Amino acid sequence: MNKHKASLYDKTILEYIISYLTTYCTFEWAIHDIVEQARIDIIIQSAKEAPLVNVLIHDPKYSRLDANQFACELSFHKDYGVTEGHLEVWLGYIRQCAQQMISDYRQEGIWQWRSDATLFQTYLDTYKQLGKYKENIIPYIIRK
Repeated sequence: MNKHKASLYDKTILEYIISYLTTYCTFEWAIHDIVEQARIDIIIQSAKEAPLVNVLIHDPKYSRLDANQFACELSFHKDYGVTEGHLEVWLGYIRQCAQQMISDYRQEGIWQWRSDATLFQTYLDTYKQLGKYKENIIPYIIRK
């Protein structure tokens, strides 16, 4: 498991994930991959004696052969943000979904993109701070 040392910008990641869950999750904490419509189960584990929260993401796209295999696992600390986990996997997955949202909006004018614009910008800011910002998605943002 890749380890990611906590820093100030991790709070942005935590805020983004909370916003993402709030926007796209059902009461069962399941979201749907808007790219392939695959079901994703998100399990949130809270430690009673520690300010840690684990988020386990199960995606059939990555774990068809083993139901116990998770596509991504992140650990959060209430004061330090992400402390451990497959951060790049999570960010890459969200980026894929966000690009599809933009593509759908440009082709069909889906109204939901307006409400997602701030959320996606938060993601872009976080990705840029991680040094993984992709220049090829700037034109989409300018035209939103």
